[in-house]
Amino acid sequence: MRVRSRPPLTLTQKVDPDPVTVAPARDEPPVEAKAEPDGGEGRPEPILPPQPQPPVQDTPAPVAKAFETPPAALSRPPAPRDRRPGPQPAAKDKPTLPYLLAALVAVLWAAAVGGAGAYIIGYENAFELTPYRIAVLALLAIGPAGLLFVMAYMARQGSQLAAEVRRARDLSEAMVAPAALASERSAEVVREIRAEIDQATGAADRARAELAALRDALEVETRRLNEAAETAARAAKALGDSLGREREEMGKLGRTLDEQSVGVVDAVERQA
Repeated sequence: MRVRSRPPLTLTQKVDPDPVTVAPARDEPPVEAKAEPDGGEGRPEPILPPQPQPPVQDTPAPVAKAFETPPAALSRPPAPRDRRPGPQPAAKDKPTLPYLLAALVAVLWAAAVGGAGAYIIGYENAFELTPYRIAVLALLAIGPAGLLFVMAYMARQGSQLAAEVRRARDLSEAMVAPAALASERSAEVVREIRAEIDQATGAADRARAELAALRDALEVETRRLNEAAETAARAAKALGDSLGREREEMGKLGRTLDEQSVGVVDAVERQA
C-alpha cells in the first residue's frame, strides 16, 4: 500500500488534512502467486490482496490553532472615574394641589355668590330676573373662579420654572466639573514636565562639568605623556650613542686580541 508523505507543519497557516490514501477496489481479482522454476519442491506462499484502509483524517495541531487565534490584548486598567451622581432631571410634581385649592376656593366663592343671590332674589325680592342680570350674577360667580385657576396655573408654571432653573444649575456645575478637573490635571502635568526639564537641565550641566574636567585631565595626561616620550627619546639616543662607543671599543679590543694571538702563535712557532 502506498502512503503519501505529509507536508511540514506551518504555524502561520491552517493545516489541511492529508488527502485520502488510494486503496484498491474491492472488485479487482486477487493476484495469484506463481511458482518460480527454482528446481525445488517448496510451495510458493500465497500473496493476500491488500485490504482497503479507512481514510486518515488529521486534525489541526493545537499549536496552529493557538497561532490562529489572536492573543488577548493587554489593556491597562481604566482610570478611576468620578462617581459623583450627575444632575438628575427635574422631578415632575403632581399638579393636583394648586388646582385642588383653586377648585375648592372657586366652589366656596360660587356657593357664597349663589347664596347671596338667592337670598336677595327670594326673600328681599330686590329685582326681577332678566338675562342680563343672570349673566352678571354668573360672571360674579365664575369670574373669580377662573382667576383662581389662572393663578394656580401660574403657580404651577413657576414651580416648573424653578425646577428647570435648579436642573440647569446642576447641569452647568456638572459641565464645569470635568473642565476644572482637566485643568487641574493639566496643571499637574505641566508641573511634572517642568520638573523633568529641570532635572534634564541639571543632568546636562553636570555632564558638561564632568566633560570639562575630563578634558582638562586629558590635557594634563597628554602633556605628561609627551614629556615622558621626549625623555624616553633622549634616553634612547644616549643609549644608542653609548652602545656605538662600546661597539667601537669592542672592535678595537677584538683587533688587539687578534694581534696578540698572532704574536703568541709566532712566538710558539719560533720556539718550536
